[in-house]
Amino acid sequence: MNPLLYGLYQFLKVLVRIGLWIYYPKTTILNKERLNIKGPGIIATNHPNTLLDPFNAVSRIIQPVFFLANAGLFKTKFTNWLFTTLYCIPIERPEDTDGKPINNKVAFAKINQFLNEKGLIFIAPEGGSFEGRNLKKLKTGTARIALTAEQERDFRLGVQILPVALAYENPQQFRSRLVINVGAPIQISEFQQSYADDRFKTAKEITRLLTSTFKSLLVCPENKEEEILIGQIEQLQSNSLPMNPATTLQWRQQALAAVQQLRLEQEERYTVFAKNSIEYFEILDKNGIRDSSVAEASANSRPGYLKFLAPILAFPLFAYGYINHILPIGTPSFIWRATNIYSTYEATTKFMLGLVTIPLFYFLQYRLVLHFFGSSAGLIYLLAFLPAGLIAWQLRNTYSSLAADLRFSSFQKTAPALSECIIAKRKDLWKTIERLVPAK
Repeated sequence: MNPLLYGLYQFLKVLVRIGLWIYYPKTTILNKERLNIKGPGIIATNHPNTLLDPFNAVSRIIQPVFFLANAGLFKTKFTNWLFTTLYCIPIERPEDTDGKPINNKVAFAKINQFLNEKGLIFIAPEGGSFEGRNLKKLKTGTARIALTAEQERDFRLGVQILPVALAYENPQQFRSRLVINVGAPIQISEFQQSYADDRFKTAKEITRLLTSTFKSLLVCPENKEEEILIGQIEQLQSNSLPMNPATTLQWRQQALAAVQQLRLEQEERYTVFAKNSIEYFEILDKNGIRDSSVAEASANSRPGYLKFLAPILAFPLFAYGYINHILPIGTPSFIWRATNIYSTYEATTKFMLGLVTIPLFYFLQYRLVLHFFGSSAGLIYLLAFLPAGLIAWQLRNTYSSLAADLRFSSFQKTAPALSECIIAKRKDLWKTIERLVPAK
């Protein structure tokens, strides 16, 4: 590997890790030891969040990883140079060829050569990035690539497929939670006899195994209706039964399985539960109420004055951090809204722009302070910049939560009957959920 390109790769990897630490600070990795994979192998992930999916997976793997990318990204001279430099191999899809026959022979030859040299490759088997949490049908290409490489070496190469499941709380939301659940690697050599009997059937068999593995690592609703309902259940759970990330993922998987079983075995009861859940959240939306505020009221707890004291005292710190980050953080958000790009690209757009705007405006604002107040003030300003911004973001969420609690407290006084109805609806919903998924 070219030492210059390797150095560039490592530099960009560090930059991406810093960016991910800022954007997804509440990241938990389950089965982390499996990320110590050595090539030859394929890193496979679900794909709800465009470019940030490979970033979240690959940046945590020590060995350099090549990427299979849509051929459409390589159409201009600049992007062809950029993505080739960044270890990307173009793969043609029907939408990339303008009606011409697909030709991936050169790409597959590069892939086989790379795997033969003990390399690692990233693939998103869904074939594209899609909004929502339901797992799309996986393409057989991942299995076929692995099998072809093994077949050329008489199944002695040792290719593995490592499933890396990315369970985002909200993939587009800044500083939201992410659980990276790493599955057991699939050993392709175990399919030698099956491949000799029927190549096509074996590729489908491995794809089915990969699909079932992802579903065991994620919360995968089967349709939009199920996705909405499980999202509402998760919101109720997070405000009633907070848990650590690993336990939360396990609980939500059990909740999805229980809901699916309820729909199959007791359709009428399922319909009533789903209808009540939808009605409850529609009432909240209509009146500008948060479930967290209702949960607090359900527990007979009201926001006391002491709860507001610390945030009020911290307001100068919030104002300092907020004002200083209007340009570094606000610019990517402004550009995102102005360009009106497809919603799945929101986090990627803001992340990539932030890699430019944050250091740029940090430097410019530092130079401004240095010019007017001297080197000591400039150094203090520079060191305090990032912590102040992170504290301001946390305080922003605290103020938003406190404002929501105050709104509901006021709502209880102006509309007591409706407030009691809302609280009762929530208690009934949570009782049903507790029966479906008993707490251990």
